[in-house]
Amino acid sequence: MHRWERLENLGDVYTARTGHTVVNEGGVFYLFGGTDGSARQSDAHAYNLETNLWQEVQAQGRPPPARSGAQAVVWNGSVWFFGVSKIG
Repeated sequence: MHRWERLENLGDVYTARTGHTVVNEGGVFYLFGGTDGSARQSDAHAYNLETNLWQEVQAQGRPPPARSGAQAVVWNGSVWFFGVSKIG
């Protein structure tokens, strides 16, 4: 049987958004981009299932342009985000 359960958000909680992409790697969900209703975003956040904790991901290099509608895959232990960016 399936059930809904509300979890309290802990840590670096991102703004509510649509058009984001999410992928799971080793019990951690990685979220990237999307729009929060005012602008497209280029941030990444990680949610750890064991600790119930959100953390903003601080990656090296220049982040990609803000986008929504991107896709994500896990390949060889790395998370790859790619896809649509803002047009116009």
